[in-house]
Amino acid sequence: ARYYNNRGLASYHLATGGGDTRQYEEAIQDFSSALDQEPDNASVHFNRGNARFQLRRHREALEDYANAIALEPGNAVYLHHKGLAYQGCGEVRDAIRTYEEALRRDDEALHEARGLVHRDMGNYDKALADFNAVITLEPLQGQHRYNRGVVYHRMGQEQDAIDDLTKAVDLGSTGAAVYSERGLA
Repeated sequence: ARYYNNRGLASYHLATGGGDTRQYEEAIQDFSSALDQEPDNASVHFNRGNARFQLRRHREALEDYANAIALEPGNAVYLHHKGLAYQGCGEVRDAIRTYEEALRRDDEALHEARGLVHRDMGNYDKALADFNAVITLEPLQGQHRYNRGVVYHRMGQEQDAIDDLTKAVDLGSTGAAVYSERGLA
């Protein structure tokens, strides 16, 4: 099982690093072989879910994440990815419910993920609360300031948006989206 899992991880990382989608398929085959030998291995279920997610096979990824969570119920990372898969399926209410379950473990990435869903749904007050929480947990992460700046911009709070987007640049977020959003605010 270990061999198949390791080979699957190698294929997965090759695909993620610029390879083609066939490497994700190879990873899925290897993870499935590992699960044939060791069906109670939560991390292998999670790994296969990640490969399926990359291929936009969100329903199958959900099943893998659910199996991983059943084996390791307290794992916030597994819950986070399950929330992402729900988003991929367009089931935003289930995504938020899953993020809320994971947030009980105080993971900043989950505040951010839930905030992004709220932002996309137009629930700006809730998105702002999540981004404020994540900035409290990780104040030196420029991406968090960018996300909050976008929410401020959509709320019409232009000076707050400019302040956050400028802070995002100061903290090292230099992608075109940051500058574009700041220019629009």
